[in-house]
Amino acid sequence: MYKEAAAEFLNGFKAYPDSPRAPDTLLKLGMSLHGLGESEAACASYAQVLKQFPSASGVLKERVKSEQASARC
Repeated sequence: MYKEAAAEFLNGFKAYPDSPRAPDTLLKLGMSLHGLGESEAACASYAQVLKQFPSASGVLKERVKSEQASARC
């Protein structure tokens, strides 16, 4: 159900871009897009996490980097 998940994560991020959960939401959006085969969009989402939230936790940043490697960003 990647399509539905991607839509929900995108809507969640648009509605609450300053939420403490926003970096997680973008990560999960990227994961959903990768699951749909949308690697370019997934990579853009992962890059946005690192750019827009430089103070995100180290754990989150490592997960983003792992997902970037998986998507071959």
